[in-house]
Amino acid sequence: MKLLFFLLAALAVSSAGFVHLSISRAHQAKQLREQKQIQQDDEDYRRQLEAIKTH
Repeated sequence: MKLLFFLLAALAVSSAGFVHLSISRAHQAKQLREQKQIQQDDEDYRRQLEAIKTH
């Protein structure tokens, strides 16, 4: 019975770790997408400013 309890506890801990890791990776992916979008917006803005200056 103690072994079963220990196995269930170990499974719960590893599941919690997996969930935490998944959430962390999803958060990092979201931050990376946002950073890339900001960079793209900056490049677009700079191109627009250059176009305005040259005309």
